[in-house]
Amino acid sequence: MQSPAATWDNLFYPPPDYQYFRKPAGDFTTRSALRDAWLTDAAILAYGRRGKTRMEQSELDKIFDSAGLKATYLGPWFPASEGTQGFFASNANFAILSFRGTEKDDPSDLKSDLEIMLRNSKGGLPWDAQDGVLVHEGFANALNQVWNPTRDLLAAYRAAHPHSPVLFTGHSLGAALATLAFSRFKAEPACLHTLGCPRTGNAAFCALISNRDLVRVVDGNDFVTQVPPDGEFYSHPGKPFPIGAAAKPPLTLLGDLDVLFQGGFRFALHEPPPDVLADHSPARYGYFLWERV
Repeated sequence: MQSPAATWDNLFYPPPDYQYFRKPAGDFTTRSALRDAWLTDAAILAYGRRGKTRMEQSELDKIFDSAGLKATYLGPWFPASEGTQGFFASNANFAILSFRGTEKDDPSDLKSDLEIMLRNSKGGLPWDAQDGVLVHEGFANALNQVWNPTRDLLAAYRAAHPHSPVLFTGHSLGAALATLAFSRFKAEPACLHTLGCPRTGNAAFCALISNRDLVRVVDGNDFVTQVPPDGEFYSHPGKPFPIGAAAKPPLTLLGDLDVLFQGGFRFALHEPPPDVLADHSPARYGYFLWERV
């Protein structure tokens, strides 16, 4: 497999010929290159597409079956409609909870991304017991759309398999949702593996999870990992795990705006995306993490 080209299709969609779970699972209780690669595949699979084409349930079920997993789909998958989607896939040895990232044809995802006000538990979130803990309002609202069935699946799995790891993952918006879900799930063993994750909460929120099993993967200068801006209001949990090209200094607010302007201009002219957007491609994350196995 070659490193994916810097194209808008590779930024927006998984590759049409992407091969999922190409090596058998191992012991996922502790981190390994194989666990990283499997959770990356799970994050990409949450988009439920081959290129622009949506997968039928039969194709997805076949992928899970070949991986030795049984999946429950969360949110509107078949047929697809606006809102939050994810899946809970499990066997006796481990479970994976994966959330879908932003889709350019789902305006509700963009709405979730742009609702950047910080909030506590007003509206039913459980973080009010922690003084000063604030999270991204749009991400919290998006998770709440599927939280009740998600919570029930997590509880049932933990009761049946008290020593099997529960693995949380996602790309982009899906990474933010996985981060919030992981913070709600206290029963170890569990891990969080994110790809291109935006900042999701303030420093007090990040402190809740930074000492747990957490892998925050960042490809090069991935723009999405740099928003909302770092500072008094938003932070990242843990240290980044860098892949791809060496990262440059983080963007400033003016730099963020310039990336958005450049991206829109290049998209309109059918030119490749700027590097900081191309680095957000799910295909690039899959390529670099499977290279390590």
